[in-house]
Amino acid sequence: IGLWLGTNTDIDDEKRIAEALAESDARLKLAIEAGQLAVWELDIVNQAVTPSVALNRMYGFADDAKPTSADYQARYAPGEVERLTRIGQQAAAEGRSDVEVELWHVWPDGTEKCLLVRAQSVDHGKRAIGVVIDITERKRVEQKLIESESRFRLSQEAARIASLELDIDSGK
Repeated sequence: IGLWLGTNTDIDDEKRIAEALAESDARLKLAIEAGQLAVWELDIVNQAVTPSVALNRMYGFADDAKPTSADYQARYAPGEVERLTRIGQQAAAEGRSDVEVELWHVWPDGTEKCLLVRAQSVDHGKRAIGVVIDITERKRVEQKLIESESRFRLSQEAARIASLELDIDSGK
């Protein structure tokens, strides 16, 4: 006669938790895609980067590439590495764990891009997690607006035209 021992375990709770986690993960992925965010993690001690596919694409690397911190910094415009270092040091001196900075980059073909980098240090400053957003087009539009306003002001001065602004609602 064979002896069989067994147990029954109710795993409904575990299944519900796994489903909720999967749904949460799917929402997070959709939010990241909708926000056009490139996600990254940096091991500050070892300078090892864990990039998202979106980050690699944004920087022109293969989807499955494992670029180093130096590989990304090689695309920074002159002086940007030093500026970022100063901003990070200032944030640390102020006791802040977050940094947001617009960094100019120069691609190997000479293309210039402006990327907004947001980072949060974790694990007592041993790691940083962040996102990157390409704001190049926004910066170009801002620059065109500045140039247009400058030309307008120069033409007003040349023609000796005065102008004023009035808010009709407030009378000011």
